[in-house]
Amino acid sequence: MAEGPLQFGKVVAELYALEHRQFARRLGLLGGTQEFVTDEVLRGAITVLDDLTMSREGVDAVSAIVALLWEYASSDQRLLIRSFLVLALTRVGLSPSTFLVDGQIVDDAGEDRRVYSEASLREEIAITLLQADSEIRVGSETFLLSSFQKRLLATIEVAPLVCVSAPTSAGKSFALNLGIARYAHAAQLPVVYVVPTISLVNQVTADIRAVMRKQGLVDWKVSTSGQNIENRHIYVLTQERAIGIFAEGGYSGRIGMLLIDEVQNLERVGHEGELRSKILFDFMRDARSYADKIVICGPRLDEIGMTGESVFDIEAVELDTRVSPVANITYSVNRRGGVAFLTQYRSILRDEVSLRLSDASIVQGQGQSRYTDAFFSYLGHLIESLGDESRNIIFSPTSDQARKTANALAGFSSPGDGAGARSALAKFLGEYVHPEYELVSCVARGVAFHSGKVPPHARLAIEQAFTAGHLKDVACTTTLMQGVNLPATVVLIRNPRLAINQRSGSEGAAALSAYDFANLRGRAGRLSKDFIGRTVALDEESFVTTVQEDLFSDGRKSLRPGYGELFGSVRERVISELGSPQSGSTGTEKFLAGYIRQAIVRHGGDAGAHLASIGISLSLGELSEARAVVEDIRLDRGILMAHRYWDPVDLQYLSDTFYASSIKLPTEVWGRRLAEDLADALNFMATTMPYYYERHLGDRSSGAAISSLARAAQGWCREISLRSMIDASHFSRDEAGQKINDKMGLIFKEVSFGLPALLRPLYSVADINGGFLTSIEAGAYNPVTFWLMSLGLYREIAVSMRLMFAPEIYDLNESAKLEILSRIARGSSSLNTWLRMQVAPIFEHLEV
Repeated sequence: MAEGPLQFGKVVAELYALEHRQFARRLGLLGGTQEFVTDEVLRGAITVLDDLTMSREGVDAVSAIVALLWEYASSDQRLLIRSFLVLALTRVGLSPSTFLVDGQIVDDAGEDRRVYSEASLREEIAITLLQADSEIRVGSETFLLSSFQKRLLATIEVAPLVCVSAPTSAGKSFALNLGIARYAHAAQLPVVYVVPTISLVNQVTADIRAVMRKQGLVDWKVSTSGQNIENRHIYVLTQERAIGIFAEGGYSGRIGMLLIDEVQNLERVGHEGELRSKILFDFMRDARSYADKIVICGPRLDEIGMTGESVFDIEAVELDTRVSPVANITYSVNRRGGVAFLTQYRSILRDEVSLRLSDASIVQGQGQSRYTDAFFSYLGHLIESLGDESRNIIFSPTSDQARKTANALAGFSSPGDGAGARSALAKFLGEYVHPEYELVSCVARGVAFHSGKVPPHARLAIEQAFTAGHLKDVACTTTLMQGVNLPATVVLIRNPRLAINQRSGSEGAAALSAYDFANLRGRAGRLSKDFIGRTVALDEESFVTTVQEDLFSDGRKSLRPGYGELFGSVRERVISELGSPQSGSTGTEKFLAGYIRQAIVRHGGDAGAHLASIGISLSLGELSEARAVVEDIRLDRGILMAHRYWDPVDLQYLSDTFYASSIKLPTEVWGRRLAEDLADALNFMATTMPYYYERHLGDRSSGAAISSLARAAQGWCREISLRSMIDASHFSRDEAGQKINDKMGLIFKEVSFGLPALLRPLYSVADINGGFLTSIEAGAYNPVTFWLMSLGLYREIAVSMRLMFAPEIYDLNESAKLEILSRIARGSSSLNTWLRMQVAPIFEHLEV
């Protein structure tokens, strides 16, 4: 640089200091008035940016300097620097961010105030030439992409395995969707897109449908059901649904593109009890023989290419970008006696600076494990001070705490504009969940909570309302870290603990890691939407003492998925279990012994090599002993393979015990004794297979708990509305919040997931079709409802649309499907706004 590195350091320090003071004022923690960048700092920043961008170095620094300069420039200063900032961003490959500068030079009447001089004209020409290199054409549309996005698309075109590590705000998802569209223009084989959660399934499905519609690819269908894989279809699935694609007797054709997002979950493959990660790992191993093109992605992952190669056994091309187009700035608050400080973590300068606050009395509840009124007063003050323009996510350790935090914040919230939209949202939630559901009163005040216990259709409505700006504060759990993209500008987190009644530093305390916290911070700010995303740790001391790592660092990790470490820790017990199987045994050795026996069933003579490739090395004698046990099993091989996380020995024992009993399994949704027979089946499993019962249903093994579960399953599979099922619980108004929340957990975890997973092996050994269990899992029995759900509607909405628009239709053909969609389209104008938003994507391509 012209004046040496000191100029860079001084400019960045001045800009960070200005941001520090101004954000403290926005939080209501510091007195003073609005400040703007000085002309001296402005000139220095321009010089620094010119040097950095000409050398194409320090892209993160360029992003941060541009963001802070634009944030604190006066309107006159913005006029002067607009063209140069656009040029600077374009030079370093951040062209999409230029929209944040180029579209903001207007006067009060909305007129363009840009002044074009000879100098600015030269800049405009330079910008045009540079941005032409950032453009890419897909179909008939031209897109302006970042250099990372363009590299990603180009690599997908030529490489069979692409492994991507990128920050949350890098625009990876949009590039992947364009890659899918480009593939669809040229080919017809099916595309499978795997994501970890139902919320993300919905978001990805909506985004892909929007891209495909704009591209005119209406002959391609987007589905969330993986039961029948067909060409010209894109399947967006969780790993639990995806693993069934290549099961015995399943799909045996080719997959054109396989995309797997959030692969950081593979880290937990070797952890006891982490079944979801094991399912993802096994699916990836299964899929490697079927997919022509594979893309795996995850945030902040080192050597992700090596991870891909170890799983898929083919050469990978790795794309690892650490550049975030959003300047993520982290703060923490600490009170020492009668003095409070706001600390700013300056990632570009790799240091931190503390600013003394005006009034320490505002900062309350630090060092405590409980969420008290004093803490909520402190949090409410910050939320209110941030104002209506701020979109805030408040991290909560549990779903119950998210609900309580939202209720508390509703008392502080000033909801601003959009009362009509919020009123319609409250009415929608009251009708499609329950009038006493706490979300109903919260959203009227501009506040919501978001967790795995919130019904999926309600979760979608919350996400849509937050994105549209009708909600400004959402209390979320860790579900947010699984890729759900909410356009937040500020993330607030009290402490990293994942339970309420635990102290900082307590042994075995569950807490966010530096990697988790870095990903959470990345939820503030989105590409082309925000220049700056801010995170505030509300109790600094808890972050310092909880774990032996710096939670404010740029946390990264590498993945070595496999079972080697887990197997090594219990090897002797596993070998013992292999030689002398005990159906009543439990623990890690039980899971691994069953996994090994399943490998023998699935891979035959190649089982030893397969097991060794995932870290389980057995001697020939040990393998022979395990094989002898498997050869004594009489059950059909297809049944054993259909339940890969059940020990074949236990499946045989289950079969023998079932046929020796007089139990009758329910098979009809409308069976007269459905709830009673279902309770009998659950009691049988609790007694016969306690290891598996606890895995899927926890400690719900008492008579009363099983009866409640069976009755809930009966109502759910018969398409009884959620509101009616909640009404049947008979609770007082004072109990409503907790009781409804508990009911949500029962239905969306135990009923629709745990119960069918537990009973499927029993139905298999009894040679009974599992269609009834599919009805419990989906919460549906009518073919129309199933079809509407396959189009992307959630169960509650699909049931409502069937009853509203197709009550007499049962037999489905193409003509009937078109008639149903036409009826919904014609009647949609009379629907609640938020209901219409959920159903519109299924018919918007129709001409009605």
